[in-house]
Amino acid sequence: MTKLTEQEFQKALSIWQNSRGGKSFWGKLALQFNNDRGEFAFLSGEDLRTKFRAERKRQGIRKFENKIIQDKSNLPVIGVIDIEMLPAEAFFFQADSYITSDKVIRDGCLLSFAGKYLFNDTMFSDVLTPVEAVTREDRRITQSLNDFVQTCDYLIGHNIKGYDYPHLKTLSMLYHLKPVKHKLLDTLAWARSDFKFTYKSMAFINKKLGIRNKISNEGFALWRNCSDGDAEALQIMLDYNEGDIFASEELFWRFQPYVSGIPNFSLYDVNPVQTCICGSQTFKQEGYWTTETAKFDKLRCEGCGSLVRGKKNLLSKEKRNSLLVSL
Repeated sequence: MTKLTEQEFQKALSIWQNSRGGKSFWGKLALQFNNDRGEFAFLSGEDLRTKFRAERKRQGIRKFENKIIQDKSNLPVIGVIDIEMLPAEAFFFQADSYITSDKVIRDGCLLSFAGKYLFNDTMFSDVLTPVEAVTREDRRITQSLNDFVQTCDYLIGHNIKGYDYPHLKTLSMLYHLKPVKHKLLDTLAWARSDFKFTYKSMAFINKKLGIRNKISNEGFALWRNCSDGDAEALQIMLDYNEGDIFASEELFWRFQPYVSGIPNFSLYDVNPVQTCICGSQTFKQEGYWTTETAKFDKLRCEGCGSLVRGKKNLLSKEKRNSLLVSL
């Protein structure tokens, strides 16, 4: 079996580490290596990819390890993620049958994932190979997904609390990977609690708001073709998955100034300055925010328009002591 030379491995490693992951470069790279060698050393791009992966694992190299790409040093690392799953297959007698575990033919598995850091356009993503899709072997891309989220302090997604994150935690436990524990910013949860859209799907809301939307696809037929190991369908799925990331990010930014409970990102700045989630440190006072026993400055971020309040109680000690609280 033809092995990669050290020069070939380093070249493939450089491209792989800096690629978006959703574009297939293995076929072109195999052709280039074949031409350089003057022989048909690699049968296909998939053959090259398999050999590269084996050598990378032998050397213990991971794509996202200690690789935090963030140009807002005064903020935490915020990731936007989205996953796609292959559905389980099962026997049933009629459409409304209750499917017990003994009727399951093949369990569902991770099909693809995409992720990026807020304030950075580099996309990280991966999808099952045709062989992995047919055998439902998702250990490799689960490791890639786990590696990516381990670099993040916060994660953003639409229904990330109810779908993506529980799947991620289950898969990580299944394969004995590092446990994942993150603070989650869920745009679906905000859509339900803070707004009154007719439908809560990201496709409906983004269209209503006139912002970047999900990429359309042929529906369930795409998932079925992916399950059959169709290479073209798998690439379409990955492109669709990456499109969800950009749509999720735009929805997050539209929602962010209007919702409550945004974390205090000033905690991540080593300097004693007020910092908004958008990274801005410029605020304009707009009156005051009061409680039954306190009065604070009300501030509007001049970067994104979010409203926040100061922490210092502006009432004197004498005034605080004179206050009564309703029962």
